[in-house]
Amino acid sequence: MAVLAGVLSVGLSFSFVYSQGPIVKAMKAQGASDIPANFAVWAIALLGGALINVLYPAYLMTKNNSWQVLKESWREVALSILIGASCVGVALMGKGMLLLGALGASVGFGIQQAAQMLGNQGVGFISGEWRGVHGTPRMQMYMAILVLITAAIVLAYANTLAKV
Repeated sequence: MAVLAGVLSVGLSFSFVYSQGPIVKAMKAQGASDIPANFAVWAIALLGGALINVLYPAYLMTKNNSWQVLKESWREVALSILIGASCVGVALMGKGMLLLGALGASVGFGIQQAAQMLGNQGVGFISGEWRGVHGTPRMQMYMAILVLITAAIVLAYANTLAKV
């Protein structure tokens, strides 16, 4: 499942890159500037994933009669909203990908994925998910964080070389 998820996760980047022309052109024909036209691309690209990620859990919670669980821990709801707010970063990623040029889709998406994983781990630490975990698992998490930061730096540097 992890490999499949990794392979399919590039769909977001592909949908952004290959829908730029038609959607941006249509938006600009209606008088939109660059940023609103870019947001329109994301509105279409994110719709499918948003529907699945909202409707399926809602179906399960209705089926299992478990909506009351949301009332039991407002802290968990707040953390969920915090993770959901990261979609602002996705919208900004689109503009960044365009500014990066030819390698924008690959470099920009790689940097965004690294930042998202680091942010998710940060929320995990804040929420106490890693409380009580010591030894090898914790060291592996720290090493993974170091690898992600290093990868983001390498990607950013590689993009500067491509512009030379």
